[in-house]
Amino acid sequence: MDIITNFDAASDLLDFIGMGSKFATVAALSGSATSLAGNSIGWQSSGGNTFIYANTSGNSQALGTAAMRIELQGTVPLTLANFVHV
Repeated sequence: MDIITNFDAASDLLDFIGMGSKFATVAALSGSATSLAGNSIGWQSSGGNTFIYANTSGNSQALGTAAMRIELQGTVPLTLANFVHV
């Protein structure tokens, strides 16, 4: 898992060009979500940090088994505008 310590939602972007997958959905997850739909990116805040998950398979996956997980330190107010090449 990658950890980013100084992500600024007002100016920083998360670029997914190298993932080799076309994502059908990019959206916030509820705080109680435990899985991620196929071909999607989701994010949620937990324990004072923000976690981003990418699922490149066509099937739903548990968050812990997603193809990629990124931790942003702090509760970061992400929007769809923070994601490129999805």
